[in-house]
Amino acid sequence: MATNKEKELAESLLGESEVKIESQTFEISEPESTSLSNKIRVAFAIGSFASSSAAAIIDYYSMPFWLDIAGVEPITTSIIVFLSRALDSIFDLIIGRLSDLTNTRFGKRRPWLLGSVLPLSICYVLLWLTFPDSSQGFLFFYYFTFATLVNLFATGISVPYFALIPDLTKLEKERTRLTSLSLISMILSGLVATLIHGLLIEAIEDQKKAYIISGITFAILFIPTTLITFFVCKEKNDNEDEGKQPPFLSGLKLAFKNRPYVILCLVFLFGWTGAQFIVANIYLYVQYVLERESQAVFIILTFQLSLAIGVPIWVKIARNVGRKPTFMLGTCLLILSSAMICIISNSFWWFIYITMAIGGFGFSATILIPFALLPEVIELDAAKYGKRREGIFYGCFVFCQKLTSSIGLSIGSAILGLTGLESGLAVEDTPTSAIIALRILTGAVPAVSLIISLLIMTRFPMVSELRLKQKEYRVARENNVQQLLF
Repeated sequence: MATNKEKELAESLLGESEVKIESQTFEISEPESTSLSNKIRVAFAIGSFASSSAAAIIDYYSMPFWLDIAGVEPITTSIIVFLSRALDSIFDLIIGRLSDLTNTRFGKRRPWLLGSVLPLSICYVLLWLTFPDSSQGFLFFYYFTFATLVNLFATGISVPYFALIPDLTKLEKERTRLTSLSLISMILSGLVATLIHGLLIEAIEDQKKAYIISGITFAILFIPTTLITFFVCKEKNDNEDEGKQPPFLSGLKLAFKNRPYVILCLVFLFGWTGAQFIVANIYLYVQYVLERESQAVFIILTFQLSLAIGVPIWVKIARNVGRKPTFMLGTCLLILSSAMICIISNSFWWFIYITMAIGGFGFSATILIPFALLPEVIELDAAKYGKRREGIFYGCFVFCQKLTSSIGLSIGSAILGLTGLESGLAVEDTPTSAIIALRILTGAVPAVSLIISLLIMTRFPMVSELRLKQKEYRVARENNVQQLLF
């Protein structure tokens, strides 16, 4: 029978009725009660810098770099974007699964951080080299190869990094705190990266040299920030409920039998894809539609700064009104921003600053809430089956998003090529069809994708419902109930 102390503890976690059921059949073990130190929290947050800063710079600047500096044609660019990102989505699944199966004296996740950071740094520098007078075939092969390798090694950090959260602590409060810290760090890393990169390409007249200097700078920074997480954030979870992992395909099937997880994947997929259309095309939009290329870097920084400011504000709002309503409110702001992008004229070009500030603020809720809800649906699976599969859940989560965005962005790049936007094209020679296409790709398409995300979120259950279901699964499993309740 459970002791009084154990009953009181369980009562606070499960509720009085569940304790009465559990106390009749098994001992209630006291969960880990020690909170993580601030040292571990800070060290963990820093670990997102390498993958997040690389992703931010590539998202905003790879297409302008390939088109205007490297001499890659739009059609070739679209193929590079599609193939490299499609492969990247597959990397998420594979690395997520492999990290679940990894078993070393350094733990399951941290060896991936250690083994990925140096190759990432090398490939990141090589991604920004240029080759004048080279054929489109060579340029395709070169940039596709290194874009793919950068994605591979960045994924080798990012997926195990997020899957590390439950391995550091069993306390739900600490897991939630680590998730929030990692997201804030991701956004701040993107802000710092785009700020430094933007200042470098503005300050250095030779743009080819500017991109190389930026690449070397960040390649150097990737290494110590990742190593700090590796050495400080040691895995403490004993994984007593790990169990034998099912085969890869069986694990995927189990993941997608989790209905709240499927809904959340779709929400994140359409929300992130919509935002990616804005991010990938905003530089070209400012350059060719508003004819203000000199303002592009500062407009991007406005978006990133608003994004960073928004996170702690949305966290507070979510605590008061709930995560689901918070997502809807933030996404509505991003939809409004997308709609305004469609209609801004050259005469009122400065209005893009207001538009991007609103969009960045809304976008922070669009990405924050799905990541904040993900541990809830993963815990639902763990409660149901008695096994932890964070790696495959995080891998599948990002796989869906990356695969869809790769298709969308590559189609967008191809459309720009078909409308007459060519490498090195002078602003005054931009065809009207290309201007219309940029307005649609940067404004209308994101708005439609975000609206779909919003509608799907209405089907996601409330967090209280998820937690009640988790309790039911635990009680059923501990009492050897054969027919599960969900």
